Amino acid sequence: MKTPKTWFITGASRGFGLEITKAVLATGDQVVATVRNKASELAAQFDNHPNLLVVTLDVTREEQAKEAAQAAIERFGKIDILLNNAGYGLLSAVEEATAQEVRDNYEANVFGTLNVTRAVLPFMRERRSGHVINVSSVGGLSGYVGWGIYGSTKFAIEGITEALALELAPLGIHATVVAPGFFRTDFLDHSSLTRTSNVIADYDDTVGAMRAFATEANKKQPGDPKKLAQALIRLGNAENPPVHLPLGTDTLERFRAKTAAFEKEIEAWYDVITGTNHDDVAIPSNSFNQYRRYGNALLRQGISLFLNSHSSQKPMPYKTLDAKTIDLLRDLPELIPVIRDSFEEWTIRTFNREQHECRNYLSPNRRDFYKILLVTSGAGIFSMGLNTYYIDEPTILFIHPNDIISWKNLSSERENNLSAGYYSLFKKSFIQNHPQLKATIDKFGLFSEKTKSVVRLAGADVAVLTRFFARMQEEELLGDAFNEEAMSAYLQLLMVESVRIAHYPKPDNVSEEYGHIHRFFDLLEKETAHINITTPIRIKTAKEFAENLSIHPNHLNALLKKHTGQNVSTHIRNRLLEETKVLLVQTEWPLQDISYSVGFAEQPNFNLFFKKNTGLTPAEFRRNYRAS
Repeated sequence: MKTPKTWFITGASRGFGLEITKAVLATGDQVVATVRNKASELAAQFDNHPNLLVVTLDVTREEQAKEAAQAAIERFGKIDILLNNAGYGLLSAVEEATAQEVRDNYEANVFGTLNVTRAVLPFMRERRSGHVINVSSVGGLSGYVGWGIYGSTKFAIEGITEALALELAPLGIHATVVAPGFFRTDFLDHSSLTRTSNVIADYDDTVGAMRAFATEANKKQPGDPKKLAQALIRLGNAENPPVHLPLGTDTLERFRAKTAAFEKEIEAWYDVITGTNHDDVAIPSNSFNQYRRYGNALLRQGISLFLNSHSSQKPMPYKTLDAKTIDLLRDLPELIPVIRDSFEEWTIRTFNREQHECRNYLSPNRRDFYKILLVTSGAGIFSMGLNTYYIDEPTILFIHPNDIISWKNLSSERENNLSAGYYSLFKKSFIQNHPQLKATIDKFGLFSEKTKSVVRLAGADVAVLTRFFARMQEEELLGDAFNEEAMSAYLQLLMVESVRIAHYPKPDNVSEEYGHIHRFFDLLEKETAHINITTPIRIKTAKEFAENLSIHPNHLNALLKKHTGQNVSTHIRNRLLEETKVLLVQTEWPLQDISYSVGFAEQPNFNLFFKKNTGLTPAEFRRNYRAS
């Protein structure tokens, strides 16, 4: 049975504070919930829960903060997590806000946070353990009309938390600043949002429009407070929590827009920015930062220079990265690309498994794609070839294009054990275009040597690998601003970090049924592996596949129907369609040649087959694809 943690939550009477208090108590942890008044009412709302202590606290009064912290220690003996949530919004043009309104907002949002933090930190320092979580806002990441004063208080919280994280890390204490976007709470109500009484008509088109928006958007915000509460619990339980945690798609969008605008300004004013040093201060020629002026489009060359700077030996061209270099590289902000090259056809994609339902599947991994799969939570049975792994702890898997894979999801929403993590798909052509990546793949053999393809992870490992995947997804989502050089670097970091961990579990043998099915798919892939104009493919019949597998054709059909929902003929047909679509899109071959290559002696029969299964003729499919 786990030892319950003690949360100290300010502003717990409503909104985020109330939802988080409910969620934390439901996990069995303890909560010290602070309110400005009516403490008994909040306690009664929770039926005087034995794991709940409600205390009265006006965060602007430092003595009260000390008394509240002491009461928490006397009741529960410790404070594991401090959640500075108390505060309120101020909707006003910067000029409209009076000096007193500005001071009051800072008293609650900034000085109140500092008062409580100073009261709690001595107890955390004494135990050399703890986590300070400060609630900021999307307005703390990017300024906007009507929120200048309020946003500035949250900008302050962002900076304070960044400094705290650095100061507290040697003491075993974490600090995180959480920046929620618009969530469906009472934040836009009069109870939480102050509107200045001084209104200047010149700001009607900007701040006035924001006031109207705030009224209209109230109770229609996109964010779900209950899901935010679960995110905070996950953050509180993280072994290696981030310093920054933006929450909500609106926050992420605003942050990306600001970052892009920042980088454009830096690029435009680079010479001015870097031209203010004394003449005797030069920018080091081997500095990673030198390549930021080119937007890290030369990321690979930057890594090579970095290797030169930290190694007594000059690296060979396309030298792979070792574990020591990873330790130096992985926290460098320069790994985040600035200006990115465009692309037309995607060659690499990264997905969050929580945002894409993790269904059961059994299929080839498709020979064009390499796949890296990170499982951070949940449980399932993963089969690769004739090996099976029961996965119930964090794991990273490296899947070769020729591997036949299957996944049986054992996670359940009821057990709050949903499968989570990331996966990345990248084409062979992507590897060929990035020789340093190819050298890393060849050197470590994670995809080719099956004894190394599955790596178990510890908590600290998960945090590092998750950060790489998250950065890859952010990069990929930029669309036309995408940088392949950066993605290549992240893939190398994933591989080298996995080799450093080197915890390879022993597999079990795949079941007899799955063995037959995996071998069927392997045969089907080999049948379609070498399509060319001169030698058409000749797909085996269901009977011939069954003979190769030494089982009866009816048994093979039954197994495929049971595990995939499709029989042998359907899988053959779908495979032919896939190969046909690839040829139509990626080649300039005449339709007659494509028809012959996929096994049709007569083009009319090929046209009928394709239209029956897709609703379009091959010519229409090719024309529509190119038009789109």
